[in-house]
Parts: sequence; C-alpha cells; structure tokens
Amino acid sequence: MLNNENAWSDWLDFNEETISKIPQSPGVYMMHASMKILFIGGSENIKTSIQDKDDVARCYRLIFRELELKMPVVDPVKGVSRIASIAELSEKSKRKAVAILEQAKKIGMVAGKDPMGIAAAALYLACISTGEVKSQKDISIASGVTEVTIRNRCAGLRKMLQN
Repeated sequence: MLNNENAWSDWLDFNEETISKIPQSPGVYMMHASMKILFIGGSENIKTSIQDKDDVARCYRLIFRELELKMPVVDPVKGVSRIASIAELSEKSKRKAVAILEQAKKIGMVAGKDPMGIAAAALYLACISTGEVKSQKDISIASGVTEVTIRNRCAGLRKMLQN
C-alpha cells in the first residue's frame, strides 16, 4: 500500500491497516485530537444539501421553532463600552448612548439589526448631544462597521428620539 517515501509520520500512530480503512472517496473528514478520522459525508451530498447560507439560516430557524427555543439576541449595549474605549470617548457619551439604546429596545427598534452598527450609531448621536467631537469615521474604525451603516442607523434613532 504505502512505500517508505509516502509513509505517514510515526507520531500519527497510524499503520497500514488503519490507513486502508479510510474511505478513498472525496468528502468531508474530521480529525480528532486523538488522531482518529471521522468521515462526515461525500462532498456532492453536502454541496447539494446546503445550497447557500440562506438554507442554513432557514434550517437554524426551523430547529429553534420546532424545539420552541428562543433565538439568542446580542445586546447592543454590550458593544458600547468596547467601541467607546477604542474611540476614547467620555463616560458621559457612553451613558447617553446606553440611554438611547434602552429607549430603542423598548420600542423594538434593535431587533434584526446588527448590534455593533446600532451601538456605533447610538454612540455617534450621544457624542453630538454631549458636544464631544468625534467623526463617523472615528466611530466606524472603532466599531468595525461602515460609515454608511452608522448613517442609516442614526436616521432611525433620530426619528425615534424625535417622537
């Protein structure tokens, strides 16, 4: 089966017998830390069963619905502190951003939105209201979301604050 040139490393603790049992078909394999190989499935089978990320998301939602589980929702308030720290914002702006987000959560505005995007927008609006000078670009860099996302989320938060 194997000649000396193609032999597996000794540290894998494989011998010709165990290597001969590994399927030769293309597919997905998982190797465990104990050096055991698990054949997951053929590549054609996996490709046809999961066409794109929308299929995966639909299956995920179906499992949660069937098992009567609640989908985890990331709280955007948790991102405020991290963004504010990186952008070197004041405590006053952080507190104002948290207040804006709490108000947005009460009316259900944060559901389905990127938590970091809405946290960045709340921080930007908080900076404006407290007089702290930070650009959208500064907050964009600190949060890892685009300036366009910050502008779009700001528009929604502004409407909420005006009502």
